[in-house]
Amino acid sequence: MEKKLKNGNFVKSIPKLNKYQEEHPNEECLIRLENTKGITSDDISKLNSNIKVRVATGYDKVKVRIYDKDFGYYDKSVIYTKDELFEIIKRMEQIESGINPNWSEIQKAMYVDDKIKSRITYTLGGKENTSREKSDACRTLRGLLSNENVCAGYSMIFKELMDRQGIKCYYVEGGKTGHLHSHAWNLLKLKRGNLIYFDITNEAKEYRENILSDGSSSIYDFIYTHVPGKSEKITNYFKDVCDISYEARMRILASIENEKSFLIRTYNIKRENGENGVLTQIGCEEVEDKLLYKYVYSAMDNNGNYEVPKILYSHNNLAWFVEFGNRNKKGEEFRKFSYHLVNSYLTEEKINYAVQNTNGYMGLMDIINGEMQVYRKISGDLIEKLPVSINEIERADGTKLTISEDKNIEQDSSFEVLKLHKYIIYEMIDGFLKQNIVYSEMDFSRNNEITKDEGFINQFLSRDRLDRKVKNDSGYLGMYVPGKINGCTNVSFVQTLQGRRKKEIVDLKEEDFIKAEGKNFMEL
Repeated sequence: MEKKLKNGNFVKSIPKLNKYQEEHPNEECLIRLENTKGITSDDISKLNSNIKVRVATGYDKVKVRIYDKDFGYYDKSVIYTKDELFEIIKRMEQIESGINPNWSEIQKAMYVDDKIKSRITYTLGGKENTSREKSDACRTLRGLLSNENVCAGYSMIFKELMDRQGIKCYYVEGGKTGHLHSHAWNLLKLKRGNLIYFDITNEAKEYRENILSDGSSSIYDFIYTHVPGKSEKITNYFKDVCDISYEARMRILASIENEKSFLIRTYNIKRENGENGVLTQIGCEEVEDKLLYKYVYSAMDNNGNYEVPKILYSHNNLAWFVEFGNRNKKGEEFRKFSYHLVNSYLTEEKINYAVQNTNGYMGLMDIINGEMQVYRKISGDLIEKLPVSINEIERADGTKLTISEDKNIEQDSSFEVLKLHKYIIYEMIDGFLKQNIVYSEMDFSRNNEITKDEGFINQFLSRDRLDRKVKNDSGYLGMYVPGKINGCTNVSFVQTLQGRRKKEIVDLKEEDFIKAEGKNFMEL
C-alpha cells in the first residue's frame, strides 16, 4: 500500500494505518509526505515499525521527474523507517526548543542556520563516490543522526526546519557555470517578498576551520558561483535574490544567543608528555585593529575529568592547526607547526602563565629556522582590557565552570534602570563547551565571600537552575541569599527582561538588504 497524505491527515490516520499493516503484515506500507510540519516525535512513536515514510523536503515531484529517469535516487533516498524518522524529528525538536516564538522569520532562520553548522560536520563525498548507505546519511535528513553532511544534507535539513516553522524555503540544486549539478543551497522567502540566500555548506566549512567570517559571501560572488539547475523555479538571481548587510547580521545574531553549545569547534589536545585537554574556539576580539581569536581551554586529569575552563586569546588560528594537524593531511612544514603548537605553545605551563599574567593573551606563534618564536602584537594596557574570568567555581559533584563579565552590556533604558551585570558562564558538559549568558544585580567580582558559599555554588549556579533561568527568565538569575535555595528573584526584573526580549524582535528593514545593483549577470 502506498498513500500520499497531508500532515494533519497523517496524524489522524495513524490508528488506521497501524490496523491495515497488522492485517497485511507481508505488504509494504509507504506514506508520502511533503514535510513533517505539525508532526512530533511522539506521533511517530505510535506508528507501526513496518510502516515507512517518504518525506520529500527538497526532493519534490519536479526533481524526481527530471532527475530520476535512471536510478530513482531522488525518490528512494528520502524514505525513512519509523525509527529513523522518530530520531530525526527528535533532533529537530531539540533545535526548535531554543526558538523564541516571538522572533521574526529572519531571527528563526539565522538561529537554525547557526545550530546546523555548529552541530554537523562537513564531510567529503556524495552519491557518486560513496556507498548508498553513506550517501543517504550525509545527503538527507539523516545528517541529523550521523552528524555529517554534504551540501545536499545541510540544505535539506535547513528547509525541513523552515517548513516546520511555516517559513517559505526553497531547496536549490545547481553549481558554477558548466557544473550545473554539483552543489545545493537554500533561498528563504520572507513574507515581505525578499529572497535571501543561505549556503550553510560554505558557512559550515568556515566554521569548522575556524575562519573568521560574518557568515555570508558577496552577493556578486554568490550569483556568479550559484547557477540554478533546470528544475528550479527561480533562475534570475540578479533580479530576485538579496544578501543581508553585515550590520544586520550582527544585530540579529546578538538577539538570539543566550545559550550556545560548541559541538563542532572543539578540538582534543594530546601532548607527548601525556597531558591532555580540550580547546574550543568561541569567537574573536578586535584590539588595535587586530583580530584576536578567543578560546576556552579545559585541561583533563588522568581520569578524564575536566578542570576549570580558562579563557585564552591568540593571533593564531589555533583550532584550525590542531584540527588538520590531527588529521595529518598536510605537508611536513605544516605538521611541524602543528607539533610545536601543541607541545611547545599550548603547554599547561604557558597557558597557566598567560591566564595569571597577561589575561590569557598568548601572543603570535611562528616558526623561524625550525625554532618556535612568540611575539606580542598588542600593547600591555590593551591586554589588561581583555575580558577574562572573574570567578572559577567547582561544584560538590566535581563539575567546574568559569564566569566572565561582559562589560559591553546593552545600554538601553531597561538596563540603566535595572543596573544589571551581564555574565557569560562556560562549562564543559559531555565533552563539549556550553556557554550561557545570564544577568544579575550582584557584582560577582566584588562578592568574594558569597561566591564561595556552598549554596551559591551548588544550588544558585547548579546546571539545572542555569538552564531553567535561561529558558524561562531570559537568563535573569536574581540575587543570592544564603540559606535560600533559589535566591531572591525580583519579579518586575523578570517581567522587564522578558518584555524587553519580546520587543527585541529584530526584523529587516529595506536598508538591510543588499542587491546586485548596477551590474548584469554577464558582467559578474
